[in-house]
Amino acid sequence: MIKKKLNKAIIGLLGVAALSSVSIQANATLVAFDSGAAGSTASVTDSNSKTSWSFAFGANLGWNHTSSYHDLIVSGGTGTVSITDSETATTDALPGFTVWHKIDGAATGHIDGSHQYDQVTGPTTGGNTNDFLTGSVDYLVGYGNAGATFTNADGNAVGHGGIGASVSGSYTYGTDSNGLAYVTLTLTGLAPGDYYILDGGSDYNNTSGKTTGHNLLTATASAVPVPSAVWLFGSAIAGLVGYSRRKTGFVS
Repeated sequence: MIKKKLNKAIIGLLGVAALSSVSIQANATLVAFDSGAAGSTASVTDSNSKTSWSFAFGANLGWNHTSSYHDLIVSGGTGTVSITDSETATTDALPGFTVWHKIDGAATGHIDGSHQYDQVTGPTTGGNTNDFLTGSVDYLVGYGNAGATFTNADGNAVGHGGIGASVSGSYTYGTDSNGLAYVTLTLTGLAPGDYYILDGGSDYNNTSGKTTGHNLLTATASAVPVPSAVWLFGSAIAGLVGYSRRKTGFVS
């Protein structure tokens, strides 16, 4: 009798663990820009100087006051979030953007304090370019650049994209079927939180021939898929429960 009760207790605990795992992993990841509604996708159109992300004052840095800024709010469960920056017309500025993780409790909106920013580093101290980010953001998430590659005024190489050390992901860039330039960061296992984005035109050396600065910034989220093993484990638990009930009935 004691053995039967113990078996039932073990099966029950395993079942709760399986269901908890499903609940946690299936929780939808949601995204929103600024004060917008949260959903599986969110977008915003910016109007930027065509050199605002890559050539501020001819110094190969971002220009803080002419770049567009956004809070990207990730809520729900941990998941994969793709951020795409694209032209809205072939005359638009080539897009470039940088994402940092915002410190919990930091004020939303524009982070003032510097005319320029380093596109590929986190917050810094000691009179460096990104000192103004200290206290507002704590690490670089990544960046994307549909324009030319270059070395900025801080001596850092700016490629077509990069992922910070604290996150995982990848990037792609190119031209879509409509001839519009784009760059996409795909961030895997991104935790809920507030992320700060500076978005601007990536016209290094002002030589692309682009004339305007409209960019479409889109974030798309997908939940971490529930591993098939979890579903199989749940089915196995259900089978064991059924078997236990049949066995109990036979003995009785």
